[in-house]
Amino acid sequence: MPAIISPGNDLSDELRKVDCAWILDSYVESEVTKTIKKFAEVSNELLARKGAAGRQFVKQKLDQTIFSNKLQKLITK
Repeated sequence: MPAIISPGNDLSDELRKVDCAWILDSYVESEVTKTIKKFAEVSNELLARKGAAGRQFVKQKLDQTIFSNKLQKLITK
């Protein structure tokens, strides 16, 4: 299931590129409401596609080993 991501999330740019979530630009109630309605009205096919893209993103970018290695490289710089 794809996610709705809050503004300022550090993964927002990457998630936009893989088109696996809805990214809020603000907490303005009308925008949040509009995004939730859009999410609720899309086809099952689109939900499945975005969900699959999200799972692939997590496997490639957020796997514990991969994430730990990236963090270790940042620490040792």
